[in-house]
Amino acid sequence: MSWDFHLEEFRFAINSIENESTGYSPAALSLFRGGGEGREEFLSRKVTEDRQRVARAVAKMKHTAKVRKANYDKKRSSVQFKVGDQVLLKTHPQSDADKSFAAKLAPRWEGPYTLEEKLNNVNFKVRTPKGLETKHVASLKLYYS
Repeated sequence: MSWDFHLEEFRFAINSIENESTGYSPAALSLFRGGGEGREEFLSRKVTEDRQRVARAVAKMKHTAKVRKANYDKKRSSVQFKVGDQVLLKTHPQSDADKSFAAKLAPRWEGPYTLEEKLNNVNFKVRTPKGLETKHVASLKLYYS
């Protein structure tokens, strides 16, 4: 192996050695870091700092997730649908310039339609003019007459 593969180690050694006349290592003077520590101490300190930084980041991510969940839950209402309920279906209109149709002026909900069957906690069969359609609760809204 050639000597040039060890340049990084040589640089570290030169910058870490305490100078006899100043009493400080070049790294301590130029980078304002504590000098005189060996490679093992430096690496050990670096690993400890990195672990602490990662632990702080994980704690911050958990805190942020709790805050986001709390904000989401403020706007979320838990509506329990049951068979026979009258519901409105969310529409998904798209603008069409040829027909002079603007989606933002179209109604967002259509209906009311009747819930015919509960497939699971989030999917229902809804009786529409087209027949029975499977719909997710996110696209349903309870109809109040």
